Amino acid sequence: MANRLRTQVALADGSTAWIVAILDDHARFAMGATATRGFTVLSAGRAMETAIAEHGAPRQLVSDNGQQFRSRDGHKRVHFQQRLTALGIKQLS
Repeated sequence: MANRLRTQVALADGSTAWIVAILDDHARFAMGATATRGFTVLSAGRAMETAIAEHGAPRQLVSDNGQQFRSRDGHKRVHFQQRLTALGIKQLS
């Protein structure tokens, strides 16, 4: 099972960036990490795609309920959810 983490960091120039990491929740192995200026649905998707390209797709993924990962109303799935479904990855709460 993969677990997704996001962390905002301050850069030397005073600006901020997000680090989106994909971890194997069992082994605590870092499957991938992506740095981005804006934490969006697309940057979350890129982080997952990078991890999959390097290590293969997990069977399931745990994420928080951030708008980048899950639809707020539970009806219309966001891009990240659509991509997981297309890859056969089950999203857990």
